[in-house]
Amino acid sequence: MFYAATILAIYLLVNGLMMVSFSSQWYQLVPGVSASGPFNGHFVVDIGFTFILSALAIFWRLIDGVKGRGAAIFCAGFLFLHASFHLYDVVTSNHHDDFFLTDIFGIYLPAITAIAVVSISAIELPMWFQAIFRRAAHWQIANFEKRWDYDGTYMHEIADADLEAITRFSLLEDFGAYRQAIPKEGWYTAKLLGSLSEDCGPCVQLVVRMAEAEGMVSDEIAAILDGRIHELRSNNASKEIPLFYDYARAVLNHDLEAENLRAKIENRFGKRAVTAAGMALISGKAFPLMKYATGHGQHCMQVTVNGVTRSVDRTMIKSQSFAQ
Repeated sequence: MFYAATILAIYLLVNGLMMVSFSSQWYQLVPGVSASGPFNGHFVVDIGFTFILSALAIFWRLIDGVKGRGAAIFCAGFLFLHASFHLYDVVTSNHHDDFFLTDIFGIYLPAITAIAVVSISAIELPMWFQAIFRRAAHWQIANFEKRWDYDGTYMHEIADADLEAITRFSLLEDFGAYRQAIPKEGWYTAKLLGSLSEDCGPCVQLVVRMAEAEGMVSDEIAAILDGRIHELRSNNASKEIPLFYDYARAVLNHDLEAENLRAKIENRFGKRAVTAAGMALISGKAFPLMKYATGHGQHCMQVTVNGVTRSVDRTMIKSQSFAQ
């Protein structure tokens, strides 16, 4: 299926480029087109853009089997409707009687192939193809490492193992980026506790750096890491943190108090904030879990907040009672 999809994408791209760049020549050269009506250069170019985008959608489907699949569905839908209208025209008129074979290979077969491409859950990619786009994946990971001073060796190893694996793993970043209706302090509190529940090393440090980059107060970050949340309960500027801190701990411990805390968050910020806090917790846990799964788990280490290093003890997540 990979090679069928590649041929389809090349065909769509060449056809689209011809329509855009040489619209009048394309109109005269392609069998059956001139018989369908008078030449309209603007219309031909418009449709040419659609063919080009459809080609890119198929290529995207090959590179990224998850995100690209949605784009490829658009391509398949366009080609299916295109083929259906041609078939209708054949049945109801004689415009295409002399060009039926051209329609089979130029219209119907591409539509069938596109439908097959989006219907298959996973397309086996040749190693040579993976090698080309694996370089792009390594480049993106290297930029992430440089930006956040983070060791992404495990990500490089996932990319080396399989291109589809790293594209699917990258969805965790999109998943964890959901932040509707939640204050940044609450979101980072949940994310930090999610990371702390699985790791107290580089992944926690990464979340700390991200929180600092967004302007979160360093003293608040340190209080979360130390479990000194009582110091923030009377601070009006930090009033969101204790609520999300208690909620995150209750969820992580499967404590029944989580329901009361969830209701408080929902009443103050809405259901989207509860969803955002839950997704922040999950994404915070997911990355260190994957590091351990690939043999790169780290033991507890010191974490730096605003240039000051401190030891982190993740047992505090379970050692404290909830505020009433």
